[in-house]
Amino acid sequence: MSSAIIKHNLSSIFPLIVAIIITFPLPSCAIDYIESSNGLTDPRWEGGRSEFEMVDVNADGNIDIVSVGDHGSPYINTQIHGIMVYFGDGCGAWNLTMNGYFGYGGIAAGDCNNDGFVDLGYGIHHEYGYADFGDQYIEVALNGGTGVYWIPWDDNLASQGEEYGMFAADFGDIDNDGDLDIACTSFGYGNDLMIYRNQMDGTWEFAADLTGGNTNMVVQFGDINNDGNTDVATAYQNGNIYFGTGTGHFYNADYNLPAGGFWGLTGLSLGDVDNNGGMDLAYIANGGVNVWLWDDPLNLWVDASGSLPATGGYEFTQLCDMNADGFCDVAAGGTGRVTIWTGGGAGNWTQAASYTILNDPDCDFEAFRAGGDVDNNGYPDIVHLTDEGGWINSYNHLRLYKESSAPSDLSIMAVYPHGNENLLGGSVRFIDWLSGVPQGDTAIVDLEFSSNGVNGPWETIAAGIPNNGRYQWIVPFEINSGDCYIRYTAASPSGTVQAVNPAPFSIFQTENLASIFLTPVNPPIVIPAEGGAFEYQVDLTNIESISCSFDAWIDVVMPDSAVIGPLLLRQGMTLTPGAYIFREMTQNVPGAAPAGTYTYRAYIGVHFNDDVWAEDSFTFEKSAIDKLSDGDEEWKLTGWDAPAADVIAEAPTGYTLFNAYPNPFNAETTIEFHLPFGGLVNLSIYNSLGRKVSILVNEYLPAGEHHVNFNGRDLPSGIYFYAMEVNGFKDVKKMALVR
Repeated sequence: MSSAIIKHNLSSIFPLIVAIIITFPLPSCAIDYIESSNGLTDPRWEGGRSEFEMVDVNADGNIDIVSVGDHGSPYINTQIHGIMVYFGDGCGAWNLTMNGYFGYGGIAAGDCNNDGFVDLGYGIHHEYGYADFGDQYIEVALNGGTGVYWIPWDDNLASQGEEYGMFAADFGDIDNDGDLDIACTSFGYGNDLMIYRNQMDGTWEFAADLTGGNTNMVVQFGDINNDGNTDVATAYQNGNIYFGTGTGHFYNADYNLPAGGFWGLTGLSLGDVDNNGGMDLAYIANGGVNVWLWDDPLNLWVDASGSLPATGGYEFTQLCDMNADGFCDVAAGGTGRVTIWTGGGAGNWTQAASYTILNDPDCDFEAFRAGGDVDNNGYPDIVHLTDEGGWINSYNHLRLYKESSAPSDLSIMAVYPHGNENLLGGSVRFIDWLSGVPQGDTAIVDLEFSSNGVNGPWETIAAGIPNNGRYQWIVPFEINSGDCYIRYTAASPSGTVQAVNPAPFSIFQTENLASIFLTPVNPPIVIPAEGGAFEYQVDLTNIESISCSFDAWIDVVMPDSAVIGPLLLRQGMTLTPGAYIFREMTQNVPGAAPAGTYTYRAYIGVHFNDDVWAEDSFTFEKSAIDKLSDGDEEWKLTGWDAPAADVIAEAPTGYTLFNAYPNPFNAETTIEFHLPFGGLVNLSIYNSLGRKVSILVNEYLPAGEHHVNFNGRDLPSGIYFYAMEVNGFKDVKKMALVR
């Protein structure tokens, strides 16, 4: 959030209070829930699915509940319509305000224009609205800070032929440019998942979609493989997990997950179960609760369901730290009841709480959300919509259940970042916390950031903000550190307390993730007047210790500075740590090309907005113009689409300089060395007196296995040494030249 809601800092409000440093989770206790639905029952809901967010819309420090429309809205068996905000009073009572004449659907909450206020995005069943408010199947509306009046900010959304029944929605920064983008699913068959980029001027650009299968009205953004890029989970017939590349492109990552069936995986949700920094997955199968962990080194999913029930009539899941002990728990709802199992980070589950809404197997859940602390007691609460009553007279009931404990002391704990996350500089993330405030008190929060460890120095992120558990943060740019912390300070009339995330997280920049190099074969290159071709090699290497996703493209600059291309564009490529791509390419140059000097260029980065992370180039000459191009061969580029096994490999795990072979040798031998990361390699030969007699390598080489031939025909017999230096690694080995 911006300074629009930032008040005075804590020291100016509570100058005499001594801070207490808390670097561990809040003391957890047995959790129990009581209903707190005063104000949620009027007007009455009708039926069908819905979606809720628990968020502080008016920045008063209290969690509100937001949704959009109802099954019959507007005004068909219901008085509910448009954007609905149930304003919370911090004690569990609610007051409803509605705007617009449309519905029903799903909803997302976040600050879309970076003005510090929570905005809403939503998908709706029918475009019943008018005057640019409710007249599209996907919309975003801006909030002026009160949560009462909304301004459409949705040009070009739902522009790809979306018809009938868009629904669940979520916000996330899919292209790491510092603003929130939107995903929206339909129910049934058609435009199943649509993703649009935020252009920050009220317009949106289509980015990606899934079409051609059935969906089950669930979508959630989160970084699953912990590469700094936003991924997406959705209940879809043909796939449920899609890894993002940071370029607005996604690829399926279901891998060994069980098949989702006709509607995809039911009731899915994301959360970091094992505290490794990446999100994991919960879902429902056969009425039972399932949790799977993503294992990045193995590139597969691991079943961590353990003692969770394999059956039971459950319909929805939520992954959330329900007992505030620093570990992700599982909440599930179905057939009239809610159950919570606490986790210890390794798939060990213990039933900790359960409550019954209606003892009726036909009491179906139509929406389920956990996470917002509505009464500021330091524990997440639960909101859900359940279809209750007999078949003819059944209708939906909106209910809020809050955790019942009452804190006696002020407390605060970090929820996200929790530790081990990899965040990309310039991207949007949400800082989340839990804070217990004694009844009758109010608290405000300061957030600070350190990239140098838990002892700081600390830089202010925001001061005096509402204690509502969430702050939208643009991750600092130009920082590369694996020792980052957020410090949370809560202050009330009764005291001041502090906490930090229990383990460090990392911030990195895309510019340092990968390298690209072009090596022309047999330079200098001169193309004859009638045209011809030249060969070159291209090397791409992930030089970091985390996975890297990017686009790669090639163009050519003409003698008159005009640019042709891209001659090649490969989008959404992902390399694991240390992996590399090597290709031998052939570029045709048509006879119609004018004479002069050309520059041949290759890039990696994000193509759609020309965000270049790394580039390389070389020049070639065309001697004269001879004839018109024959068309098919004009600037044809070949070689990229060789079999993957021949061009993609895992880099070695360590630096190694091997013994020369043969050794002893007569005139010629081969020296092999392995590089886990690319770098400037110096490989030199020394005689027995320590005098350098030859430099074999003095250039940047990519990660991988390398072989260099050494010919000593001009040297006398004797003992020689070869020494290699690269990235701080040094090694020397001996060989014998025998005539």
